[in-house]
This record gives sequence, structure tokens and C-alpha cells, in this order.
Amino acid sequence: MNETSDESVQAPLGRINDPTSSRPLRAGARELIRSTFRGHRRMHARTFTATLLALLVLSLLAPGAPAHARQAQNTDIAPAADQQVEAPPALPEPDEADGGRHRITDIDFRYTIRNPDHPDQAALLDTIVVLQETEEGFIAPREGYEPTRLRLADLPEMESHWFFDSALALIAPSAVQRLQTLGFIGIYVEPDPQDFAVIDGRVVDRRPADRTELTLLVTTGVVNDVRTVGMGDHLPEDDRINNPAHRRILDRSPVAARDPETGEVREGRTDLLRRDRIDDFVYRLNRHPGRRVDVAVAATGDEFGAVSVDYLVTENRPWFLYAQLANTGTRSTDRLRQRFGFVHNQLTGNDDIFFADYITSNFDELHAVTVSYERPLPDSERWRWRAYGSWNEYTATDVGVVDAEFKGRGWSASAELIANIVQNRDLFIDLVGGARWQQVSVNDRFIGQRGREDFVIPYAGLRLEQLRENRSTRASAFLETNLSGIAGTDSQDIDRLGRFDADNNWVALLYDASHSFYLDPFFRSADEEGSLAHELAFQARGQFAFGNRLAPNFQQVAGGLYTVRGYPEAIAAGDNVFIASAEYRYHIPRALSPDPQPGAFFGRPFRFAPQYQYGPTDWDLFLRGFVDFARTTDNDRLSFEANQTLVSAGVGVELSISRHLSARVDWGFALKDLDDGSGRRRVDAGDNRVHFVITLVY
Repeated sequence: MNETSDESVQAPLGRINDPTSSRPLRAGARELIRSTFRGHRRMHARTFTATLLALLVLSLLAPGAPAHARQAQNTDIAPAADQQVEAPPALPEPDEADGGRHRITDIDFRYTIRNPDHPDQAALLDTIVVLQETEEGFIAPREGYEPTRLRLADLPEMESHWFFDSALALIAPSAVQRLQTLGFIGIYVEPDPQDFAVIDGRVVDRRPADRTELTLLVTTGVVNDVRTVGMGDHLPEDDRINNPAHRRILDRSPVAARDPETGEVREGRTDLLRRDRIDDFVYRLNRHPGRRVDVAVAATGDEFGAVSVDYLVTENRPWFLYAQLANTGTRSTDRLRQRFGFVHNQLTGNDDIFFADYITSNFDELHAVTVSYERPLPDSERWRWRAYGSWNEYTATDVGVVDAEFKGRGWSASAELIANIVQNRDLFIDLVGGARWQQVSVNDRFIGQRGREDFVIPYAGLRLEQLRENRSTRASAFLETNLSGIAGTDSQDIDRLGRFDADNNWVALLYDASHSFYLDPFFRSADEEGSLAHELAFQARGQFAFGNRLAPNFQQVAGGLYTVRGYPEAIAAGDNVFIASAEYRYHIPRALSPDPQPGAFFGRPFRFAPQYQYGPTDWDLFLRGFVDFARTTDNDRLSFEANQTLVSAGVGVELSISRHLSARVDWGFALKDLDDGSGRRRVDAGDNRVHFVITLVY
């Protein structure tokens, strides 16, 4: 079988993002790709010829290096005053290092294995070869001269058709690069041995005297086996290859082996080794929470170009329970709030997600329950549906009404459809559309008033997501409206929900955007080792109501741990709200020197420090400094309402250990006074609050 040089084999497949990150393919898989075609014992004659041709070109180029070095040294010597410096010639002259000269008027690409999915001749002739033009023909690029970018399709129309050995040796690697840009990997390109051979250390042109065409033989990687390999502790050692839990991955793989009986590939699949399709597929797989997929490619040894593709599937246990304690209560409830939940990321093994969440304030004033279920549509990778519902009991301050004492109750039922409409590698844009039926009830004992209204709220919007190891971006924008004619929302009775002159028909825009990235790569060269320890994070979100006055349940609030730290929870509310924050984070474990050997924690392997550059750890402790901002405004503002601005700054610390413990403390300082609509001071500049949240996961 053929043995190939590194130049004839593609770069390794990229590792696609998991829910939190995206890193290069692990070193083992990378080496598997590099060695794809090296493991064969037999060598074709054409490969032997190509190898000798490459060695000859290298040996011819080597003696020229000292001459170039001497020339460079001479340029450092200043000429005498009476000497005239001659300008270099417009074109260089070939020398002995460039070898012999051959006439080539056209290029013909031929595949060694026929496949209907191969690029056509026109696509291959778009190959660009960077050469140096001389009066006698083309040579390899020469330092100090402007190179020529030759498109192979233009060769027949060019005036010069002469190629020296040094230029001839660059055509095949350029064709490999062209096939790479078309998404192929595992490629081998060489001149037909019937055209050129190396005899006694010399490049010999074997073509007939009347033939000036060059034939390039192209071998592409062909997939003859696809497997899944389960990683992690949740699968037994003897059941990790093609585990039934990973059957969906095999069924949807964009590359597949041909059926041994029919010789056909399933519709929509290919047996060619396509990096672009595999990468896109793995990026989609890694959007699912708790799952990360890598890819390894290896030669099978069955025939030249035959490879196997392994999907390395690392998954956490699909379900977990959590409990959380935080001091995010409002003025009219207890400061402490508890949260309990259950998540199952593979409820039936079809990438379906079940979520249940309960929030309370000491099991007294506040209760909120949310349940949701999401799964793909049958036989679809890009379409999902989701159904969810909620029930809650709340107080006036929970919805930002600080001067009222009413209590409320409500429920909602929703359904939505999610379509991935754009994918550019790890960048996804989803179109989301749905509707919810919501009922709100209010009991104001102070004035003896009750109210209850129904709302039918259709919504549509876009979500954007790109998650990588060194940066992440999320954004969304949604329009929603109430269909009062269907829901029966009364324009008079809606005021009983806690706000005068509220509109029963409205349109609102809700938006959210966040971006975080690490600073470390910007301050180091590519070959310098380092870490990912210094992070900047930005977030902006809010709502715009287009001049509508909203009932309290549809306003947004500001103040507290998740909006503007240093102010009381939900101290301000508005129809139009803009909230922004900026944080600097210093991750202490990531700043430690890499240690290939993990330590132990409670008898289990534990990565106290990264195992390699930019590698993850099993714990994190980071310090943060932050600035928060919010602006709330009311439409058709009444005399006792106020538009408000909140600004704060502070510091914090957060600790996480594996997936089991997270503890966060933020200390925020209000930088701006806050008055209500009556002019009463609610917060003084300089007031401060400590916010904390502790989460346990099982």
C-alpha cells in the first residue's frame, strides 16, 4: 500500500463545541488522522516514484541555501562611494537548484477510485499554485521577487508553458489544498508515473514528444466503517462500541460505508471522507447538554484509501437533581429563597429533555413551579418542539410594585417550534415560534379588590449561539403580543391586576445578548504556552413595549443579584427596560502550570491543574469585578410613577467543584441614588448588599 508524507494527508478534524466549549480534536485522534495512510506495508510504484521525485527536488534545493545566505550577507556591506548599486532584475533566472524544464500546456485530474460525490474537473482546475515566473518558465517562489498566482484552468491560454522541477513539485500539494477547501480530507495527489519518474536520482519526463498534458492522480479517503465509542463511567467497559444509546448518531452520520450487498450508500450520505460534513454534524451533536463528541479517523488496512470513522461520545449521567439556596427574596417576602429541580437530558434516549423546577421562600409566601419537555421532530436533526407550563403564587414586590400589598396567582401553558435555519460550523441561528395561554389573578386585600384576566400571547423570534473554549456568544430577540379578542382580556378589568390604564392589547420586543472571551491569547504568540485565566464577560438584555402600558406581570424588573447588584431585589420596574453588565474574571486553577498527571479527590481522579495548554480543570475558583447598569421607563407615565436609573459596582468570588457544588458571593455597591415616584428615597449612593447563591447537584 502507499505510504504518504504529512503534506499529502489533511489536517485533523476539528472538535465541535459541547454545550460550553469547543476545542481541537484530541491529540490521539489528531495522530490517527496524520497516520491514516502510513500503516500499510506495501507501496505502489507511483508512490515510490513520487517519493523519489520529492527527495530529488529537496536535494536540488538544498545546495542553493548557502548561496542565498551569502547573497543576504553581501547586502549588509555598504557600497563604496564610487560604486553604483544595480537594481535587481525584473525577473529572476533559474539556477541549478530548479532542476530540468518541462512543457505543460494543460492539467488532467483523474481519480484512482470512481465515486459520484467527487468534485468535477472544473472544481479541481480552480486550484491556485503560487510560483515564480522567469523568462524561461516557472520555478518555485524566489525570495525578493513578486510571486505569480497561477490558476490551473488558465494554463492553456498562458504564453509560458514551461515548468522547472521546483515548480512542478508544487502543483500536487496545491491540489491537495484545493480539495481541503472543498471539505475533503485524507487526500493523496501525485503525477501519473507514466508521465514522470525518478531514475538514477533525476526527474525523467516519460511523456511522448507530442504530448504536453500532465495527468494528476487523485486518491480520496473512502469510509468503510463507522462506529460510536462511548466514553465516561456510565457505560460498562464491554458495551462501549456501538452502544444502543448512541444509535441515533450512527443513523444520522453524514458519512457511511457502502452496503456490502447493494454497493449503495444511504440517501443523503456519502462514503467519502468529508471534513466539512463531519464537522457540522459533530457541532450539532454537541449542542445537546451534557454531551461532547470527538472524531477519530484511522486506516483500516483493507485497501489503499480505506478508513474507519469513530465518534467518541463523552456523556455525563443524563439526569441530575439540584437544590439551591439564595438571598434573592424581595421586601415583602423572606430574604431567603430555595430552589429544587430535576433534569433529564435523555428521558427516552431520543435527545429529549425533561425539566422540573420549584422555587419557594421558606415554603410560605412564594411558590413557583415550571415543567417543560423538549425533543426533536421525528427523523429530523434541525427541528424540535417544546411544551411547558407553570404555576405560581407571588406578591406585589415580586413583579416590581413596591408600594402595594396585593398577592397574585397565575398559570400558563405554552408550546413552541424550534428550527435551526442557519449553521456556519459552530455558529447557529434558530427560528422560534410559539404561543402561551396565561391566566393572572390578583387579590388586593388593602382596597378589597380582586382581578383575573386571561391572555393569549403568540411570539416569534431568533436565537443565536456560538460556544467555544476561549469565547462564547449568545443572543436572542422575540416579539410577542396579546390577542385580547381570543383571550377575552377586558380593557377595563385589566387594571385590577395592579396597574392603572394598562393596555389589554400590546406588542413588546424582548432581547438578550451576552459575550465572553479570554484575554490570554491576545498577549501571547501562537507558539508560546499559556493558559485561559483572564476573562471578560458582557451582557445586555431588556424589553421595549412600543408605547404600550403593560400589566405588572409583563413588565420587567431591575435590582438584585441577576440584574443590578447592590440594590434590593426587584426595586424598579418598567415597560421599557435596559439592563447591562460588564465583568472581569480571574480563574485561579486555569492559571496553574499544566500537569499531565491528574491528582485524586475522594479517591477519584481529579484535575487540580490543566493537563495541557488551555485544558480544563475539574474545579474553578474565580474572582470577579463588575459594573451593572439598568434603566427603566414607563409609558404614559402617571404622576406617582418614575423612570429610574440604577448603577452599581462591586467584587465577587465563585467556587465550583466538578458538577456537584457551586457557591457564589457578590458584594455590590450602589453608585446612584434611587427615588420612587413620590420622591421618597429608596436607595442612597454608597448603600451595599451582599448577594449569595449556593447550589448542590446530585
